[in-house]
Amino acid sequence: MRRGPNGYSETKGQIMNRRIVGYEIVSDRSYSRLENAVNEKIAFGFEPLGAMTKGETHFFQTMVKYEDAGRQDITPKVFAPDGGE
Repeated sequence: MRRGPNGYSETKGQIMNRRIVGYEIVSDRSYSRLENAVNEKIAFGFEPLGAMTKGETHFFQTMVKYEDAGRQDITPKVFAPDGGE
């Protein structure tokens, strides 16, 4: 992941500067129940972060909730491929 001149991470031309305000790890022994739990968290404003992982007995998915974009004090910037704004 590249860093732009202001220090924000760049992903496909967009700056990811959202602040995480909630973090949870959802787990279950059953993949289908994990899927239901993840969908329930999504309904409450959480987003999956990274890939689902499988341990010896459980499936895990990290979920995060971001600060409402309308309340950010920072104006997101989009950087041109040549590094300019």
